[in-house]
Amino acid sequence: MGKERIGRRLQNDEPCIPQDGIYQPVADNEVNGLLDQLHTDWQIKGGHLCRQVRCKDYQQALWLTQRLAELAEKAQHHPRLVLDWCRVEISIRTHAINGLSRSDFIYAHRADQLLTDGSPG
Repeated sequence: MGKERIGRRLQNDEPCIPQDGIYQPVADNEVNGLLDQLHTDWQIKGGHLCRQVRCKDYQQALWLTQRLAELAEKAQHHPRLVLDWCRVEISIRTHAINGLSRSDFIYAHRADQLLTDGSPG
């Protein structure tokens, strides 16, 4: 029997901060359903939700890092961003619970939208 894939759909307008301010860990049986809603480059590594994005050059990687940081500030949910030549690494988890929460997947979903909708060219 394969892994169960359940979990509510990620919504574009869903806030990263829970309404009650209390982060809940994502249940193991929900992780795959949420991961299925993200770009296929997202992976779970060492308890973090991670993606590596290739860029055409350093300037594009810098531009992307800045946009991801702006997105994090707006969402009040901050990933680890690593800028390297021609790539940006995104790694996120909820520090308050020392694990993955729905907020991590919401941020990843918004990052995917940024990568699809806006680029410097």
